[in-house]
Formats: sequence, structure tokens, C-alpha cells
Amino acid sequence: MQTKYFLNPFLAVITLEILITSQLKITIISKDASTALEIDANYFDKLNIGNFNWYACNYYFILTMFHQKIFLKALTA
Repeated sequence: MQTKYFLNPFLAVITLEILITSQLKITIISKDASTALEIDANYFDKLNIGNFNWYACNYYFILTMFHQKIFLKALTA
């Protein structure tokens, strides 16, 4: 999954944040904790800390962890 987003060498960080936010919305609906954890491990360090998209990504990640009852992973987000 990591290489899928980086095929375009001109990908802006804001575009990456929007794609990650959209994917995390899908993980809430599908209750796919493994994909959310993979996104957290691979992409959260590339986000601009403190902007709206950063908060949205963390919010959707925490909601996914709550749906799966993985509370300790939600705490470390």
C-alpha cells in the first residue's frame, strides 16, 4: 500500500493527507483495523502536524480503533 501513494513523484503533502483521510473513513465503515494501523505506521509521520487534515486523520484513526475495541492503540495516536 505504501508504494501506491508514492508512484507520482510530485505528490503534495496536502494531497496525501486528503487521501489518507478518505481511506481512514473507509476503515471506519469496514472496521478494518489492520489497514488503519498500516496507514498509521507508514504515513502519519509525513503529515503536517497541527493542521486540519492532521486532526482529521487522527480522529478517524481513533474512531476506527474504538470500533474495533483496540483502546491502547487509540491512546497512542
